[in-house]
Amino acid sequence: MKFSPLLLIFLIAPLSHANEIYKWTDSKGVMHLSDTPPPKSITSKNKEKLVLPEVKNRAPSSGEDDGNNTATKTSDSVTTDQTASVKTDDSAASLSADEQVTEIASSEKKADYKDITVDIESPSNDETLRSSRGLMTIQTSLNRKLGIGERLQLVFDGTPYGAPQTQKYWELKGVERGEHSLKVQVVQSGKVIASSSVVTVFLHKTSVK
Repeated sequence: MKFSPLLLIFLIAPLSHANEIYKWTDSKGVMHLSDTPPPKSITSKNKEKLVLPEVKNRAPSSGEDDGNNTATKTSDSVTTDQTASVKTDDSAASLSADEQVTEIASSEKKADYKDITVDIESPSNDETLRSSRGLMTIQTSLNRKLGIGERLQLVFDGTPYGAPQTQKYWELKGVERGEHSLKVQVVQSGKVIASSSVVTVFLHKTSVK
């Protein structure tokens, strides 16, 4: 059987605009396919009309839908997990940096807020003082400034003298002649946190003629 070029065209190219195809054989025995009716000279014995079925796009099966949805959900979940992981890492890094800054600041504060020490600068130990009115001036020194709640307390002859204060000196009046002991304490909330060495002095009163 012979095929015309027209037949090859129809076999290769899809028919998109017509569902009816006409098939016939001419007087030379050549078979033809066309979407137009054959010539009237062709007898009904040698011609045939074919109806092509419509070709529709196949809808994806429910299994494919579920697979695609599962893949999409899995991808979204992975992306969400990755984003959450990145945020967690950023938060951890930020927290770690804040902790480091806090630790550094705390270390610097501790370095500045070292243990306090106090010394009696004047009078010196075993010094003899002369005053007809019994005057005595006591001067102290500190290795740093007083902190919050810290005060100085003078202890005169073993007894606290006056109330705790922030000033570093005292002026006593009417001190009896003789030997006296001096000590200065640093107190905070009623607790002694530092104390000077005990200084012993001798007071002589001059007689008035």
